[in-house]
Amino acid sequence: MKIFKLPDLGEGLPDAVIREWHVAEGDRIAAHAPLVTVETAKALVEVPAPWSGRIARLFAAVDETVPVDGPLVGFAEDSPRQSQAAESPGLEAIPPCPESPPEASPQPAGQAGAQSALGAAQERRQTTRQATRQATREGTRGGTREGTAEETTEAALDAGSVVGRIQAGTASVEAEQAPQVSMIRRATPSVRALARLLHVDLKRLTPAGERISAAEVRAAASAATLPEEHTTQPSPHLPSPSARLSPGPPQSASARKAEEVSAAPTQPDNVNTPARRAMALVMARSRDQVAPVTLQDTVDVHRWWGRQQATLRLIRAIEFACATEPTLNALYEDDRLLPAQTLNIGLAVDSPRGLFVPVLRNVSAHSDEELRQQIAAFKRGAQERGIDRADLQGASILLSNFGALGGCFATPVVMPPTVAIVGAGRVIESVVPVAGRPAIRPMLPLSVSADHRAVTGGELARFLAALQRALSA
Repeated sequence: MKIFKLPDLGEGLPDAVIREWHVAEGDRIAAHAPLVTVETAKALVEVPAPWSGRIARLFAAVDETVPVDGPLVGFAEDSPRQSQAAESPGLEAIPPCPESPPEASPQPAGQAGAQSALGAAQERRQTTRQATRQATREGTRGGTREGTAEETTEAALDAGSVVGRIQAGTASVEAEQAPQVSMIRRATPSVRALARLLHVDLKRLTPAGERISAAEVRAAASAATLPEEHTTQPSPHLPSPSARLSPGPPQSASARKAEEVSAAPTQPDNVNTPARRAMALVMARSRDQVAPVTLQDTVDVHRWWGRQQATLRLIRAIEFACATEPTLNALYEDDRLLPAQTLNIGLAVDSPRGLFVPVLRNVSAHSDEELRQQIAAFKRGAQERGIDRADLQGASILLSNFGALGGCFATPVVMPPTVAIVGAGRVIESVVPVAGRPAIRPMLPLSVSADHRAVTGGELARFLAALQRALSA
């Protein structure tokens, strides 16, 4: 048995969680066909089969964690003749022709005749198989699975057309059925994962389009909970309020214990997700490697607040600040500061499954509208299906707009190998002096953390001042 081990999927995590098997033990699979969907740090990944063959064993169940380089699938080591027989169901394997004794060896002309006969027999068998498949398809449509006359013809051809002795199988060719597309397979891996999270049976859904969408899954989940949420009308079969309040017969200790267990809060499904474990690993690495320093200040944003998107303004302000102080747009690896050639902003996105940090690449080369569309796509992906691995790598500086959720100031955590992260808090209305007189202005709190191994205090202060100039314009 050949063992296929879980490969390193490039996330830096030691394991992954099985979310869905696309095969079962005993199935045959072609090379590069979808084998299993796993969840890594912040992404659902469909792992393809490394080679073709028959599945002998699945080493892990759904929702089970498999370590990298741990056994994932066992492939049966079929012989070439067994593989050929398996690809032609209903036909037994053809044994090799018996060898002729040396003294009865045929002449070249006899060999040519045998080869000609063999070729003709193979052509007849191919023609018969095609006719058999066509007839069985028609039989299947009519509701029958009985054999056809062509099956007997094909068996006769196999028995007597080829030079040598051939054992004809007694099993009839099974009628081929039109391929049935499972309703579960008509949903992407991310939608199937969402359905499991919301306890929605995909087999009961009928998609409006070709595939089941995440919106349809959510609608089904809402419909399932609707009766419980709208039971405000009293039922005529219910007792009166006084009767419901009156004490009933005393309960046994076992009954009370059962009620306590059923009423106990259950643990959420998103507590120990791979995204949260990845976050724990990154935070531990930051704690062990980074010398953090944080500067905080506020900026008056009355010129654009309420008329422009805050995240987009922050991105353009970071672009300006990095041009002013490029040291913060860099990586620190092997005790060396490596300035980035382009501005790639990692945008912290909150989701029920954990923290995602997708990357806006080469920000300077994209328009505001392009960036806006990319941000919206990242937010949808974080909530619905996860984010592709390629979009989670390559950040040169980070941005956390935590103020959209709450809080004014923070100490953002630098994630190595980046050296800086910008945090934006909740805008507050404050009284500030304007031309010697008090005025109420919207003030945006800023918190910028940097790795003091790579960034000096002066560079950090100049970067923060450049952010304030860009945001106040």
